[in-house]
Amino acid sequence: MDINGLMSSEPLRAAEGYGHGNDTLSELDLNNHKPAAVKINSLADTGPSIPQILHLICNGNDESPTSSKRGALQQLIEASVANDPSVWSKYFNQILTSVLEVLDDSDSSIRELALSLILEMLRNQKDAMEDSIEIAIEKLLHVTEDIVPKVSNEAEHCLTVALSQYDPFRCLSVIVPLLVTEDEKTLVTCINCLTKLVGRLSQEELTVQLPSFLPALFEAFGNQSADVRKTVVFCLVDIYIMLGKAFLPHLEGLNSTQLRLVTIYANRISQARTGEAWKRAILETWFLNPAHLGVSNQDLARASFTINREDESTCCKTWLQSTYKS
Repeated sequence: MDINGLMSSEPLRAAEGYGHGNDTLSELDLNNHKPAAVKINSLADTGPSIPQILHLICNGNDESPTSSKRGALQQLIEASVANDPSVWSKYFNQILTSVLEVLDDSDSSIRELALSLILEMLRNQKDAMEDSIEIAIEKLLHVTEDIVPKVSNEAEHCLTVALSQYDPFRCLSVIVPLLVTEDEKTLVTCINCLTKLVGRLSQEELTVQLPSFLPALFEAFGNQSADVRKTVVFCLVDIYIMLGKAFLPHLEGLNSTQLRLVTIYANRISQARTGEAWKRAILETWFLNPAHLGVSNQDLARASFTINREDESTCCKTWLQSTYKS
């Protein structure tokens, strides 16, 4: 799947299957569209209709295109908060399509504001968004690689909301196919998304899903990027903690070193959740054989500080980050 072509004509046509009411995405010809003038009545008695707002988002105006786009997006944010059924039942598809397209705008402030609108839609138009969540997640994954930190951070925030509040199986249907990507940044993001999703499944549901993504995780475990390998370890450790020893037969695809790495870290994090044992386990491992784990004296000093200052879960993951080296 080519994540850079998410908003091509093909996925937009696919979105027609998620329609609400009698409107479809193919009807979105904003330059010639002349529907009934549905206003955002909950916000003001007079003002532009939704089609006029969408036209401004996509095209701006001749005098100040950026300013007009910004104003139009802000109006839709207010409309999302107001959640007027007369607006969203009729124009949801058109609004979603327009806001996803404007995420490619050359102005980063417009992209950031569009993400603010998506965030509000994820929160306020949940029923409608549920039917289109796959398309939204695909686009958000692409935007997490934006060169502007504010934009990429906002995209990650939107992704977190989608992955935590929407059907995990629909989210998995987007994430799992992308685990075979060769782009390291996308791979790290997708594995992190997978880690969030597996935590929402029951043990039975997770066990059923394992064959769909474990082969890709095992392949990523051999990636040349240390960041990718580290992210795989986090994911496998979380699954191990959820399933316990029942997960071991599924790990036959790992070599002995990889398997030992996963089981050691899983045991340490499990101990962290039982109380003070986490401190003893980490320090004991470091002092017994620091060279084997690639831990320097400087790392050990930082770890002692970390143990005294951070909570148990964060400390264990900090330990994993400092010990798992390329």
